[in-house]
Amino acid sequence: MTATLAPEFTSEESRAACVDAWGDVINARPDDFNSETDAEPELSECAGLPENEWLDYDGLHLANQRNIDEIDRQAEEAAEEDRTDY
Repeated sequence: MTATLAPEFTSEESRAACVDAWGDVINARPDDFNSETDAEPELSECAGLPENEWLDYDGLHLANQRNIDEIDRQAEEAAEEDRTDY
């Protein structure tokens, strides 16, 4: 039997994977999510990293930026449709 080892990441790569995973979690939260009472998942991407709140904040920033980008994309798409309607 051959053991398969997980790839080793640098601290920067590990942190980026963790922040990206938090961004995914935050984007998937329901509208009525309450951080005081609702549980957060344990993210395997964050295993072994120190538990610093800035990881959460960076994930929140990433989630917000994804939402802004999506709104911008939809607005541009709607504007393009308006231009082609005339």
